[in-house]
Amino acid sequence: MKTISVSVNDNLMKLEFGSNLVELLNLMQVDGDIVATAVNTQFISKESRHKKRLCQGDKVSIFSPITGG
Repeated sequence: MKTISVSVNDNLMKLEFGSNLVELLNLMQVDGDIVATAVNTQFISKESRHKKRLCQGDKVSIFSPITGG
């Protein structure tokens, strides 16, 4: 199995080559409905996560969205 290394909130993780953002969230047991995500500082919407394939060296940010009025 070929793997890649990505940084997730400044922690190095190894993933299977071809993994997407949804698969990463599932692997980390993160509820994708309550977090926001970015890859290399680019926001990735919940609806687009399954299309975002991760690449060697990507920097993934997972965070709680800011809400308020």
